[in-house]
Amino acid sequence: MHTGAEIALRQMMFHAKPWQRAMISALVVAGGVVLLILGNWTGLVVIAVGVVFALSTLSGSTRVRDRGGRRRSRRAS
Repeated sequence: MHTGAEIALRQMMFHAKPWQRAMISALVVAGGVVLLILGNWTGLVVIAVGVVFALSTLSGSTRVRDRGGRRRSRRAS
């Protein structure tokens, strides 16, 4: 099951130019590093679930894939 945010992110990454994908990925990584540094600095445990989710989405699913397979046609009986 996909959430609306995940579908929107995939569509945005599909239509983005290569340099835009690289910039978005760099910003996501930088955001994760900032969260970890702030978490260590303040002594709090920061769980960056959104960053981990975004990294996995960016690294593995930057293209929208076609399901392929045969399409079934209705035959007149």
